[in-house]
Amino acid sequence: MRAVRVADGGGSKALYLEQSPIPRPGPDEILVEVRASGLNHADLYQRDGEWPAPEGAPDILGVEIAGIVASVDPSGRFPLGTRVMALVAGGGYAEAVVVDPRLAADIPTELSFVEAAALPEALIVGHGNLVEIGAVKRRARVLIHGGASGMGSIMIQMAADLGAQVATTTGNPIKIDRLRALGACLVLSRDGTPFAGASIGEAFRGGFDVIVDMAGATTLQANLDCLAERGTLIMMGILGGTLSEIDIDPILLKRLTLRGTILRPLPTAEKEALASRAFARWLPRLVKGAVRPVIDSIYPFEAVRAAHERLQSGLHVGKIVLSLNPESVG
Repeated sequence: MRAVRVADGGGSKALYLEQSPIPRPGPDEILVEVRASGLNHADLYQRDGEWPAPEGAPDILGVEIAGIVASVDPSGRFPLGTRVMALVAGGGYAEAVVVDPRLAADIPTELSFVEAAALPEALIVGHGNLVEIGAVKRRARVLIHGGASGMGSIMIQMAADLGAQVATTTGNPIKIDRLRALGACLVLSRDGTPFAGASIGEAFRGGFDVIVDMAGATTLQANLDCLAERGTLIMMGILGGTLSEIDIDPILLKRLTLRGTILRPLPTAEKEALASRAFARWLPRLVKGAVRPVIDSIYPFEAVRAAHERLQSGLHVGKIVLSLNPESVG
């Protein structure tokens, strides 16, 4: 099979295609022929040697895939030929990958392989953050940083579907209308301040009940300052670094909750249970069209370098997906 490998040196130029052995599924796994693979910032970190794959995971990049079941499923959930989307520990940038069936779900007939490849991690992480940690309910005030990312674009829709009043941030004002169309009532600049001509508005004037942040150090103090009493900050990324000097007064005086969360290193059983709850909650909403994958761009497998460059540029809105054959988009 063809797979994307990483040469020494890092950067998009380190990526190249190579013939690799087809992986063999273990006793509790299935083999999936990959039709599309979603890109994630974790792929960039792993590519550049900053975040190695978990122990025992394939050294091939890629954690979100959509494809066709190509081996007998020991669990009996997925017959041969079933269209599935799945979260994997690695190996998604390849024509075949081994999958834990408990981290997979049937692809609704309404979705293409490309659309499905944009969903597994976003649905699982979004559910964990908004429903299980944030306990977001109707009329909650929610701020989701980085709304134009693949993850952010799904979480805006999920929070809106839960009945929340949703705000988001972006570094590019050109994206404002797209983010509003996804369900954001308010779009702020990355530092949490309104763009020229905009205002916070009465709905958010008392602060946010839940903030989901992917930046880390650069937005930490601003997040603490704009949380409402008993608000919750969910930190799920470090795009802005890991070191920050902060004033802890807001934490104490407003009785705030700070919660760190990261999916990839979770114990397998915990990850599987979370995936099961997320798919059960959100797949019906996908079928109804209440939540939809946002696809920024589709790149052929051979153009993986260009796809990584697009992700690094920060110009995208939604998910960047690798297509392994022309049928993936249909």
